[in-house]
Amino acid sequence: MTFAPTQSAPSDDVCRWSLDVFVMEVDMSAAGKAGCRSCDATLARVREAADMLRPVFGILDVDLNVSELRVSDLTQARALGLRASPMIRIGGFDLYPEHQGRTPDGADWFETDRVWRWNGQTYDQPPTAMLIDALLRAYAQGGRSLRFEPAELPPYVRQFLERRKPAQPASACGCG
Repeated sequence: MTFAPTQSAPSDDVCRWSLDVFVMEVDMSAAGKAGCRSCDATLARVREAADMLRPVFGILDVDLNVSELRVSDLTQARALGLRASPMIRIGGFDLYPEHQGRTPDGADWFETDRVWRWNGQTYDQPPTAMLIDALLRAYAQGGRSLRFEPAELPPYVRQFLERRKPAQPASACGCG
C-alpha cells in the first residue's frame, strides 16, 4: 500500500493520497495460458469492489489503484511473500484462498478448488464484502505501512515455477 501525498496540479493546495491494491498471481504464460479462471475472477472482483468505493474515496481525496502483478520466478515469489495464487495485497492485508485437491500431476493441476473464508462462511470467489472491508481497513490505517513477513512458498507455486523453462538469452547479434 502506498499512502503518498501527490499534488494533482502545481497550484492545487489539495493533497491527494493513493491506496494501491495488488492482485498477484503466478504467470501462466510458460504453460501456454493467459491465466487461470480463479485469478481472472479474483481480479474482476477486486476491480468491482474498488469501483464501488471510488466515489467514497474520491470524497476523501484518495486515489484507489488496482494493479495486476504476474509472478514469474521463485525469487520474485519469495520477495513478495506470495502465499497463494491468486493473492490480494491491500496495504498490510494479504487475502488469499486455501487450495484444495491440488496434485502436481495432470495437465490442469494448477486449476484447483480455491476456498475463500470470511465471517465463518466459505466462498469459491472472494466475496465483495470481504474486499470492501479490507479496502476500508487499509484506508483506516492512516498511512501506516505494515511490513509483511516472507512466508514459505506453497508447494504448488514452488513446483509450478520450478517447472518453468528459463528464458533463452538473446543472441549477440540481436536476432535471437
